Amino acid sequence: MDAEEIITSIKSIYDRFSVMPNLQEHMFRVAAVGSLICDNWTGPEINSNLIISVLLVHDLGNIVKFRLDTPESERMIKDFGGEGTDWTKVQEDTKKRYGANDHAATRNMVIGLGVSKRFLQLLDGTAKLYHSVDEVLRTDDLELKLCCYPDERVGPYGVISAKQRLDDLINRYKDNKEKLETYSKIAGTVPEFEQQLFRHIRIRPEQINDETVMPYMQKLKH
Repeated sequence: MDAEEIITSIKSIYDRFSVMPNLQEHMFRVAAVGSLICDNWTGPEINSNLIISVLLVHDLGNIVKFRLDTPESERMIKDFGGEGTDWTKVQEDTKKRYGANDHAATRNMVIGLGVSKRFLQLLDGTAKLYHSVDEVLRTDDLELKLCCYPDERVGPYGVISAKQRLDDLINRYKDNKEKLETYSKIAGTVPEFEQQLFRHIRIRPEQINDETVMPYMQKLKH
């Protein structure tokens, strides 16, 4: 599949891999942020469809890492219309077929779609933000940066600032030392990261919000 095919077939892809509705919504919103940014890009030439397609599948296998028995998970399943499905069974089946690590599962799913090496390179780049943020900051690969940034702008229920997103993650994982250190480090890089990108974007970070992103999200869903 090329990037355009993934964009036009995304609903069937989500069905194929039994992606939870809340994860679908998250990836649609992240991809919509990416679409808005690409539409306002003034820098060197980029492959917008490639970036958007990567964002549409960047968390495809994330069910493998979820704790489905928590009040938060149960609330999100209800809020996004996921009731009536045995998500524990889906999780177990996904782990058996694609692996228990979330990025590895996502990567294995995406490989099955027959994507390009460049697609996989950018998909792997989205994971680098969480274990090698310095590498993301140093790279000259603007497409990789553009595959990392939109996820920093989307919370569980909508578009928020990068600072709010990282503050939420820091609070959520305050009792997990490793993740707390990771998210705290990423939070410290937000000003530099945004400065690098927004010198090439005609809108400002605060102009990326639920209202401006919604038309892109609706287009991706249809």
